[in-house]
Amino acid sequence: MGKLSITLFILITFTSCKLVKVLSVTLSEEKRVYENKKEINKKLKKYSINTNQSFYLSKTGIDSLSKMPYVINMYKYEKDSTLDLASPLQIRIYDSLGNIYMNWEQCFGELDEWGILKSYPPKVTEYAVKNKKINIENDINLIEASDFVRKSIIKTSQNKQYTFFVLYVNWLGLYTNEVLKKMSKYEKKYKDKIQVIYINTSTYYK
Repeated sequence: MGKLSITLFILITFTSCKLVKVLSVTLSEEKRVYENKKEINKKLKKYSINTNQSFYLSKTGIDSLSKMPYVINMYKYEKDSTLDLASPLQIRIYDSLGNIYMNWEQCFGELDEWGILKSYPPKVTEYAVKNKKINIENDINLIEASDFVRKSIIKTSQNKQYTFFVLYVNWLGLYTNEVLKKMSKYEKKYKDKIQVIYINTSTYYK
């Protein structure tokens, strides 16, 4: 196993998602609330992100992120599937066939360490993509939108090389800002090749 794989194994296996959440939330616990559209659009516009690509996490998605077939962190899931260990900050990337291509969540460590948005195609670390059941046909249910809009997203994904689902909350502050900033630049650079959907996960606190 290479040095990078060993490092990622330690991050994924021994870094507690709950610890990351606690460290982030303790600093601004009063902000851990439902975020209205005005707040969300203000944040997205700051990074020149099209608000038409913005959605809330669906009610179905609230209880699904830490469960099959949606869960990213299989190491934590296999250790104890009853725990709610899903991070509110995630990136899910699908290929044109709708299959999971790469995934990341805050609990895996700093986004830059993974190099996902530093090249095109996005860098893949096979060691991190453990749940092969993830696909866009299932994950579209994470979006609070009409059937028409969901089908449109699926249709567009088939004509793009990659589709990104970026899950986030504003109250994570610098963590969220970093992801939105980097994702916005990446989207502009490869806009003809990718589709990016932004999903605000604050519905958990509604």
